Amino acid sequence: MPSNTLRVFLFLLPLLSAAYPQANKNGQNGQQNQNNQNNENNQNNQNNQNQNQNQNQNQNQNNQNQLDDATKQQIQTAIDAWSRDTGVVTNFLDNSAAFANDQAIFVNQANVANSAEIDELAHKQVLDQFLTGNEKVQQANATLTGGAFQLVVDQLQLGIDQGPSVAQPITDAINNDRCIDVLPNIDTYLAEAGKLIGATQTASAIRPSQCAQVSAAAQAGTQNLGFQGNPVSIP
Repeated sequence: MPSNTLRVFLFLLPLLSAAYPQANKNGQNGQQNQNNQNNENNQNNQNNQNQNQNQNQNQNQNNQNQLDDATKQQIQTAIDAWSRDTGVVTNFLDNSAAFANDQAIFVNQANVANSAEIDELAHKQVLDQFLTGNEKVQQANATLTGGAFQLVVDQLQLGIDQGPSVAQPITDAINNDRCIDVLPNIDTYLAEAGKLIGATQTASAIRPSQCAQVSAAAQAGTQNLGFQGNPVSIP
């Protein structure tokens, strides 16, 4: 004759068998609901990104429609002049060793480069007044005005003051800063300004030949490049 414990077990067995499939079903439903929620969140994120992109495109289109031809030409002139001035500075950096063979030539070319670098600020100011509220430009401006741009000016002035003896140190210092923090942010300005006027071609800053090596070293992490907050001082 079965014991009391066995009778209880036999009585509960059908109930347990019925309960476990339901619990498993509830767990599956819960997981499915979670998956559906995740999919919905991902879709919402994608929709938000698309909406932001469409808003930016619409804003650019609206801005283009609001600009008259004279203003568009003013912006295009600033774009072209800024790109051209980067080429003047780059020419000095690429040829500083050759210029260093003659004191007068080196100082003169350093002066030309420094004047072009300072002129770049005027072109920047023209574009700034039309690019207010542009987040990409705001980030670029923060880096340029945070010391990266001034380092170039300071080092060129050092070359003017001390001549060919500092040719290599100032060239390295400027390239390490300019290739990483200055020129890419100028590219941002030129690209965003081009979009503003509906330019068919995107202008860019003209790089020194050394930029490829500097950029590769920065990406590899083998050198701490870019603006460091303290311009190089040559005794």
